[in-house]
Amino acid sequence: MTQASPEVEHDHSIWLKGLIQELRVRDARLLNQRCAPRYQLNVPVALCARSESGRILHVCQAWAQDLSEVGVGLLTVYRFNVNDKIFVNFEPASGRLRYLPLRIVHCRRLFGPVCKVGAEFTFGAESDRQANDDVAQ
Repeated sequence: MTQASPEVEHDHSIWLKGLIQELRVRDARLLNQRCAPRYQLNVPVALCARSESGRILHVCQAWAQDLSEVGVGLLTVYRFNVNDKIFVNFEPASGRLRYLPLRIVHCRRLFGPVCKVGAEFTFGAESDRQANDDVAQ
């Protein structure tokens, strides 16, 4: 695995903080008291994983319910395991795809096949963010 440059990590971090600021302006309500304020997002996203060959492959669609600077709450029909490492694909208005690294914190079945997933962003030395340069269709 190769590490992304500090510039790439900084770019993702700045983009995420900008999105958080925009959500704060739209909805200043605090959704709950966790380690960071969470803001309603309610947008479809794609969840991806790295294959054995190193390519980023689509796993499933999900619904991003809320977002904070440390993680995201998702609804999906795919069942993840705690500590799975995946990527969330946000498609901002600019059209640039953002594959942000996540670690699954919890995955609980709500009803039928629908699962509620909590995931934290894994920005830092341990994470592998080459995904933004290595996207498989």
